[in-house]
Amino acid sequence: METTIRRIGQPTVERSGGRDERVSVRFKLNREPDMTWMDLFKSHAASSVLGGANAVFRGREVCIEMAKPSGVPELTTAVDCFIEGGAANPGPPLVLLHGFQSGADIWYPHTLPALAARRHVLALDLPGFAYSGTLRTYSTEAYAHF
Repeated sequence: METTIRRIGQPTVERSGGRDERVSVRFKLNREPDMTWMDLFKSHAASSVLGGANAVFRGREVCIEMAKPSGVPELTTAVDCFIEGGAANPGPPLVLLHGFQSGADIWYPHTLPALAARRHVLALDLPGFAYSGTLRTYSTEAYAHF
């Protein structure tokens, strides 16, 4: 069984119906996420440049409200936030953080799978790097909230 949770297929965008430029984005995951994954996703999406909010999870389907993206790259940046492996392994997750000018994919295909053989592992894209959006303000408090 594949342990990494990832988006499958392209997200679809629907107008929310409000006065502002917010849209509803829907996409599917390869497997049903747990609460830890959902909380991390919500935090990442909220800190992205599109300001994701009101995420609803129904099994493998996700719907989230966000600012209208300028294109596919900006949209995928907001919904693809980290790489996960070994979710069924016991113990607290091991969180991998990347260095300057890289992203979570630096840990793949060697380090993350090797660690995920024994541990639950999350590799994050920090705000402003790789596939993540930027923070509204850059401060110690903003990074701590992320």
